[in-house]
Amino acid sequence: MSERHAQIDLQFDALPHGAARAPFDPDAAGEAVEAITLKSGRFGARILTYGATIQAFWVDGVDILLGHDTMAGYRARPTGYLGATIGRLGNRIRNGAFEIAGQRYQIGAPEDHGLHGGPEGFHARIWQVAEVTPVSVTLDLLSADGDQGYPAEVHAQVTYALTPDGLMITHRATATAPTPVSMTNHAYLNLGAPLEEHLLQLNATRYLPGDADGIPLGAPAEVAGTVFDFRAPKAIGAGLAQPDPQLTARGGFDHAFCLDGDGLREVGRLSVEGGLQLALWTDQPSLMFYSGNFLGDGPVGKGGQPIGYRTALCLEPQAWPDSPNHPEYPFTLTTPAHPHLSRIEWRFGR
Repeated sequence: MSERHAQIDLQFDALPHGAARAPFDPDAAGEAVEAITLKSGRFGARILTYGATIQAFWVDGVDILLGHDTMAGYRARPTGYLGATIGRLGNRIRNGAFEIAGQRYQIGAPEDHGLHGGPEGFHARIWQVAEVTPVSVTLDLLSADGDQGYPAEVHAQVTYALTPDGLMITHRATATAPTPVSMTNHAYLNLGAPLEEHLLQLNATRYLPGDADGIPLGAPAEVAGTVFDFRAPKAIGAGLAQPDPQLTARGGFDHAFCLDGDGLREVGRLSVEGGLQLALWTDQPSLMFYSGNFLGDGPVGKGGQPIGYRTALCLEPQAWPDSPNHPEYPFTLTTPAHPHLSRIEWRFGR
């Protein structure tokens, strides 16, 4: 075991079972951010009120997530959105613009494509603690009408709950008028091996080709016969090593996979040889797989460790990117009569 993992084991073993609340980074002047730590059996999680962020997740004493130890790390630009709750709308909207009932809305600068809800989206807010139990925490955020350019007032909520198999993340939102909502979590995962050695399997027969900015070009394409075919477990490095203009455009995998089936179901697995296996469950229609292509220019991570290029990956269940501009995509506006609900579950084995 590495010195870093030994230190993490000691930290995890020192945590009391149940839930504990404490200030996060008390030296950060003016940052009234709390950390809520949960521990049950072989699993533990630390959730920050800033960005409703999952700062750490322990499996058998080992932290499998990228994160920061200080608010300076999370406030730095670019942040990478490490572990943050993303909203109102995850991913990208072409030119940051869309229409509802003939009214045009603009989210941030057009060249930013409304990325992850705008520059001051849910990831950059301090959420309120609504409830803490021995195995869960629920956080609330009120997003005003016009926030980042979005219409309607939205009450957003996220619950992190430890389960006998791992973790369930539940996103909820209500709105006073029709507005796009697709919340997700931007955790960066590493199960204890170089990213290229992780084995990935996805229950997806189609994916969305994109342009150089990561905006879908239109209709989905079949994964069969392409580097995007993860229907059987495949080393991520084997895919990255294959020439493909889609990978070249984004420096690696940074694409939405159109998930088979519907309802809460298993949509894929991530594993390392002889180590952890993560079964990913969700009720969402797509999964954004990002291979950490732009990591390496930000602040250091936990324990002063550098966050390098492709040191971790993201698997983000969500709506199809640019859905408000594609009536043919599976997407429903959040309205007073149709609140948003989405679920992500991590189930671990060996």
